[in-house]
Amino acid sequence: MRALIVTAACLVVLGSLGCTPTFNWREVPIAQTPLTALFPCKPETASRAVTMAGLETQLHLAHCETGGVTAAVGHARIADAALVPSALEHWRNATLAGMRVTATVPSGPTGATAVALPGALSVDASGTTADGKPLKLKAIWFARDGVVYSALWYGGGWTADAVEPFFTGIRFR
Repeated sequence: MRALIVTAACLVVLGSLGCTPTFNWREVPIAQTPLTALFPCKPETASRAVTMAGLETQLHLAHCETGGVTAAVGHARIADAALVPSALEHWRNATLAGMRVTATVPSGPTGATAVALPGALSVDASGTTADGKPLKLKAIWFARDGVVYSALWYGGGWTADAVEPFFTGIRFR
């Protein structure tokens, strides 16, 4: 009888774990900006001083990890609006080099993301982590009103269906 109760309890626990969603989507306002993003988990935030296009600025990042992928949205204010395009290019190149991935031909976003973020540049890339595991990256860089933004989705094995809500959920209020 006791074994039956223990088995039943284990099945209830395992059943409830099976019902836990990998992606628990939530709309998150990006601090100090008019941007909102749809994250698959509760993001943490961090900030640090960086140099972009020769200017010192604060880079702010909201990010979370779930189901073997990381979702991140970052932003930085660029004091000289004329340097925004070079700041975006610098940020994109630094991201790709830092992650040790090879980008496919860069292109603009499509669908709802293109409407919400005109002029954005997106990149699909692949490579390996430091320990040799496969790594896929989908990223987009864009700017508005002197602020540069980046949205990244990366990890080992994800599908286009999994990433679509993240990028279509990026909107200005």
